[in-house]
Amino acid sequence: MMTVLIILMAIAVIDLIGSFIYFRTGFGKRIYHDFMGWHQPKDKVWFDGCSFHSKCKYCGKDIMQDSQGNWF
Repeated sequence: MMTVLIILMAIAVIDLIGSFIYFRTGFGKRIYHDFMGWHQPKDKVWFDGCSFHSKCKYCGKDIMQDSQGNWF
C-alpha cells in the first residue's frame, strides 16, 4: 500500500515539474496541448470588457481566459 502511495506521489511531482517546463519552454506540447487541451496565448491579448481573449500559439484556436487564469 505504501509503495502505491509513493508511486502516485512521484507521478504527481513529475507532472507538476513537466507542466512548469511546458509553460516556460513549450516542451511537452504533445502531452499538455494535444492530449490534455492546455492552450497558451500568443503575445497579443485583448480585453472585451469582461474577459481576456487571444489565439493559441500552437493551434491558432480562439481562446478565452476564465476567472482562475486558465485558457480554454
